[in-house]
Amino acid sequence: MTARGWLGVAALLVAGCGGPTATPESPEAARPALVELAPPGSRLTVRAPAAERIAHSLRYRAGPLELRFADAAVAPGAERDVAEAYLADLSATVEGEVRHQPFSLAGHQGLQVTVRGETTRVRALTLWTEDGAISRVTIVHPPDAAGLAERVVESLRFSPARPLDPRAALELDADPVPGLPLLRVSTEQLIFREAGHAVTFPSPDAAVDVAYVAFDGEPPDERGRGELLGARFRGIAMDAPQVAPVEGGRLPGFAMKTTAIVAGRELALLGAYLGLEEGALLVRASVDSARTETWMPRFAALVRSLRPR
Repeated sequence: MTARGWLGVAALLVAGCGGPTATPESPEAARPALVELAPPGSRLTVRAPAAERIAHSLRYRAGPLELRFADAAVAPGAERDVAEAYLADLSATVEGEVRHQPFSLAGHQGLQVTVRGETTRVRALTLWTEDGAISRVTIVHPPDAAGLAERVVESLRFSPARPLDPRAALELDADPVPGLPLLRVSTEQLIFREAGHAVTFPSPDAAVDVAYVAFDGEPPDERGRGELLGARFRGIAMDAPQVAPVEGGRLPGFAMKTTAIVAGRELALLGAYLGLEEGALLVRASVDSARTETWMPRFAALVRSLRPR
């Protein structure tokens, strides 16, 4: 799809043409007004109905729409693979007809995915550059709001040079940890890496990821909290963990410590669950077991310092 075909062309009302004036009863007057929405820390901007932000995320409720923004910096050349992996995940988890097609916006490549369900529709637009900047907006809406969703799509703007700000995107803060910089590579997690670049978790170099999960209804019980944290380590054959409350932290919760053999090396692992009003922070950390004495206290200090902005 060309940029022109995807964006469409706004109809211009020439002065003095004598066109009909919108009245309170006309369809034009009933169309919701759109205002600019620039999610903090993101490269994307849209125009949408007045929106309410969902805490610690780049998710918004905008009238009948839900808007979800996500940005990342990936290895150059991997952008399309990341976009297609999201397509595969979406296809496996939603009900309805899934279609996808390439599109472009202001010279940038993209992939558009649409899902037509009986009660829910999805529009997901991913844009990227050749140097690894990739951003996505997902619009979830009922069928009768398809026209409104299209207006939001037509307003989409992509500013790939804009730096990501994970702290602003997640409304989270933490005290600095010596030797463990925060990377500007995601608006969905706080990613700290001793290596100074995005190495895969778990890593023998010190690595910490912090993600936020919103509760779907009531907060989980003790078993549910353990399952949420355990999911962050899915696929890692861990030894039986030691579990204890987080003491002296800004947020209540518990932490676990264990070890695992990964790619022939023994790694020390730390996980933590920290409760918030409508969700929780899930922390995972790893380092070579030989460096546990140095890094476990630093991991614990980071966990204690995590807090809403």
